[in-house]
Amino acid sequence: MTFSLYRPLANRDMGLVDALLTCYRRLYGGIGFTILLLGLLLAAGLPFFVKPGLTIPHIQFMFYLYVIGTALSYFFSYARSLFIADQRAYVNNINQVGCRFIQNIVQIVVLVVWQNYVAFLMLHIGGTLLANLLINWRAKQQYPMLTWRSSQRIPETIKQNYERTSLEIFQRRLVLLSLTVPIIY
Repeated sequence: MTFSLYRPLANRDMGLVDALLTCYRRLYGGIGFTILLLGLLLAAGLPFFVKPGLTIPHIQFMFYLYVIGTALSYFFSYARSLFIADQRAYVNNINQVGCRFIQNIVQIVVLVVWQNYVAFLMLHIGGTLLANLLINWRAKQQYPMLTWRSSQRIPETIKQNYERTSLEIFQRRLVLLSLTVPIIY
């Protein structure tokens, strides 16, 4: 989907860029909320994936945290795409590496010192949220001409391509989520 931003950015058609990012924000927000909803519904069936008699404290809560972390990764993705399409992926990379580095160090400390997997998952959510908020803040600073809430219509061909690509990405993430559901034997 990022590729559709290349031409408008090269031509400095910021109206179309704003419209595309607005559409992108809505699509990815919808995907994030859908993953959250489906994950929470799947949590009801979590006991079927755990061997009878095996008790893992807080497993359902840990699954909820995992789903929240997965869904959260979709929000503010549009800001990342703007930097990537504008040939400035390094801004996103520095943001991601910096936030993940800090997150991983703190997670290691939490696991070694307290051996608390719930806190580990909460730190993952916090790290994802921090990275998302920072990249969004940076995008608003670097592209003040964008409203991020454009009412301009995008060309139908681009819109159809967005819908198809979004569905493919959603299906891929759903498969990944289903493959990583903890099955304990």
